[in-house]
Amino acid sequence: MTPEEQVRLKDGINAFFQGAGRGGWNREVNEEVAKVFAVMLCETAKCSKAMNWVPRPSYSPSTTWLLTNLTRSSIESLGSGQYFTCQIRVIDNFKTALDAASIGIPTRMPSCE
Repeated sequence: MTPEEQVRLKDGINAFFQGAGRGGWNREVNEEVAKVFAVMLCETAKCSKAMNWVPRPSYSPSTTWLLTNLTRSSIESLGSGQYFTCQIRVIDNFKTALDAASIGIPTRMPSCE
């Protein structure tokens, strides 16, 4: 993952947390973090029709897929309404896995189906 991709991914995660009123997320990003965050987005999409704009891969998404389909403005637009509650639930359920991934602990994540 390039330094630019790391910044984009961290920005997206921060926007997701901030949109749910949970402050930011300031840890290292890597491929494992990208996998966990992709699952977080998929779980939010399952909970809310407001996330239908997020394309869902039928496999464990790569960092390239995530960065191609994720923009900060689209994540920032989430912080209200039905998806706000979904984001909070997803953050509560996956924050530990996201933190563990940031220090290199591999996590077993469900697929984005």
